[in-house]
Amino acid sequence: MNSSSIISKIPLVVQSGVQYVTKEYASQEEIDEETRLIELYVRHESNTGRCPLLTVDCLVIYEDPTTHVKSVVIGLFDKVKPTISGHKERICGAVMPGGHVESGHKNAGDTSILKAVYKEIDEEIGVTHFVEEPKLAVVYDVMTADPRNRIVTNIFIALTYQMPKVSEEISSLRLVPVQELFDGVINKVPGVTIDGEFKRFVLGHDNKILIAMQHPRFMALTGLKT
Repeated sequence: MNSSSIISKIPLVVQSGVQYVTKEYASQEEIDEETRLIELYVRHESNTGRCPLLTVDCLVIYEDPTTHVKSVVIGLFDKVKPTISGHKERICGAVMPGGHVESGHKNAGDTSILKAVYKEIDEEIGVTHFVEEPKLAVVYDVMTADPRNRIVTNIFIALTYQMPKVSEEISSLRLVPVQELFDGVINKVPGVTIDGEFKRFVLGHDNKILIAMQHPRFMALTGLKT
């Protein structure tokens, strides 16, 4: 496979306030490694007949209704999942709440990606009320970001006064102060501390969080200074 055919020279396109993100590369070595991985993903799609999966993640901002301090909800994902290599792998680390846009979920299916966002946030952190409807901010299309399958992620931004809680999907969570989280991801700190233990970001969430936090909507809601 010719690397020039798979490497986008345009990492960021802004259309109607939604950022479309692919990937850019710093060296020929990175291009060669990405080419190898992409060939593996392409073979997996060919063998399974699966198209890229559609997922949603949400950068949920919790504002304390008394102090008005704003934090970002980061949860602990810890599951054993099959990967494109054909082996099962434990994936354990820090993530935003989110999940797959599913067909036939609870006998109805996710009729829109927005409905999927509401479903996943409710299931994972128990939040059902928002200051206003979650808004799509980023389409994250990096083929090799997830070891389970090729995935295209729609990243939403939402603000809530409702206290998040743990669930079967998210066994632990932390409300990370906005500036602390941004300073960490911009300086390439690979994770956050949850329940006193450092957890690395998984499933590409470090890059997803960094991009979403720099979106104008997030900065307007939080007053973040970059």
